[in-house]
Amino acid sequence: MFIDHLATKKIVAAALSGLVGDHSMFEENMAKVRGAVTMMYERAMKSGDIRPDINPVDHVLAIVGVTFFGTSEDWRESAVRLVDILLMGSRP
Repeated sequence: MFIDHLATKKIVAAALSGLVGDHSMFEENMAKVRGAVTMMYERAMKSGDIRPDINPVDHVLAIVGVTFFGTSEDWRESAVRLVDILLMGSRP
């Protein structure tokens, strides 16, 4: 589901990339994402679902990178597989 959300953002970002010169909106939204993801990961660490040495921002950057830099026809399927690998490797 998150991959589908990012796929939509990928299309919008490409359309707007030439129109937006100010990156303050990106920075503001990324700060919100960091906060939300950090809270979610803290709960997952506390419950023992993921290892305590995981940096949630690293995961977000990896997922976004997989989504935005996928150029092949099957990029979505590849992104889902890579996110699965990332999450499986994060379990204790």
